[in-house]
Amino acid sequence: MMVARALEAVQRARLDRLAAGRRRAETDGGAVRHRTRTDTGCPLDERRSVCQAKAWPIQDELAAFLDARLARIPGKGELAKAIRYACSHRAALTRHA
Repeated sequence: MMVARALEAVQRARLDRLAAGRRRAETDGGAVRHRTRTDTGCPLDERRSVCQAKAWPIQDELAAFLDARLARIPGKGELAKAIRYACSHRAALTRHA
């Protein structure tokens, strides 16, 4: 009984974190899309520099997050493999931003 309650609490907390992240992503994403639409009258180089200025800090934050997570989890697990795969393909991600 206590295990079930603890499991429910953990699941509820996880869903709350996911919902909060979704709300933040919708808010941030909507703002970014709106600004991009309003910048369409600018030259291509200027739009590209604005997008890069927005994307690079996010990419750096993602890289730091993945590196920190990799240090905290077992090295042979599936999650560690996925993180190492994502880190090894970081150059492909940053090439388009």
